[in-house]
Amino acid sequence: MMVVTTMSSRIAALCVGLVALGAISGCSFFAEDELPTLAREQRATDALPSQVTADFLANGYEPAIDLESVRLAGEHAGVSVYLAHDESAKENCIVLVATDPDSWSSSCSESTELMSTIEPGVDARTTTDGIIPKNDGERAINTGPWVVLTEDVIVREVMR
Repeated sequence: MMVVTTMSSRIAALCVGLVALGAISGCSFFAEDELPTLAREQRATDALPSQVTADFLANGYEPAIDLESVRLAGEHAGVSVYLAHDESAKENCIVLVATDPDSWSSSCSESTELMSTIEPGVDARTTTDGIIPKNDGERAINTGPWVVLTEDVIVREVMR
């Protein structure tokens, strides 16, 4: 038989209150600079294509991407979208790889707000809380609607 003391019930109530306060204020259990896709365990399908990995290693791109942190967010219109950290884990990176693995692009930032574009015409960006921008103020014409890949990655087709 378990005896609940007044002190332990107060501590339990305090814990419940703190969790509720975090939920109400929009706080996340992830670090501020951690995207949920990057927080999950790495799977075999998360590896960049070997040609892209070879390009990163051979050409000394800066910032260097930590290959162990790479996560596949999904695919859209023939483009695979990956998220990763740089080697210092200070920057988040987005890597776009077209069907032809010689065609790829990457972008890194210390922010959780990333955007990159690759031909044949796909924009990809990270988002917080699955929010899709109404109008990003850039190219209002010749763009398709935003498509949600994961809770933190959206994509759209761009016609040039």
